[in-house]
Amino acid sequence: MKKHFLHLATAAILALSLSFYACDDDNDDNGGQNNGNNGNDWPYLPQKLGMKVDGNQWESDVESILGRLISPEIYIQGSNKAGTSNIQLVYQGIWNQGTYTVKRAAYSIQSREYVLREAADASITFSSFTVQDPVKQDSTFTGTFEAMLIDTLNTPWDTVFITEGFFENIYFNR
Repeated sequence: MKKHFLHLATAAILALSLSFYACDDDNDDNGGQNNGNNGNDWPYLPQKLGMKVDGNQWESDVESILGRLISPEIYIQGSNKAGTSNIQLVYQGIWNQGTYTVKRAAYSIQSREYVLREAADASITFSSFTVQDPVKQDSTFTGTFEAMLIDTLNTPWDTVFITEGFFENIYFNR
């Protein structure tokens, strides 16, 4: 009888363990997706990156969005869903809310690359910095940007105007 009870108890524990293992834990804020954020375990908010290029709406594919801190610069970049165009912004300065000049910017589409000619031709506004881990500098940042970029490889120079640019919850890690 004692042996039979141990077999039943072991089977019950095994069945219970397997049922917990089989459950999908999707309790983070982003439906189990980390949007390419290196699989870290703090809850991710959905990342977004978009803008208007000469008045046409452009949106980055979520999986291509990348925020990177290569001290002392912050990089924000992403590509559209088709992979035919991309944007990269580089900021260097203080990490406070406010509006600042962009150090470098580039927008590429097909065989053309538009770049920032003068710092005064672009601005970035940070509306929030959220530090998740002050030691590792795991953080997100949100804000807006605009720029006038020039393709200097063609004569006459071709210009694109980026307006209503936005980035939300861009994750970066040192």
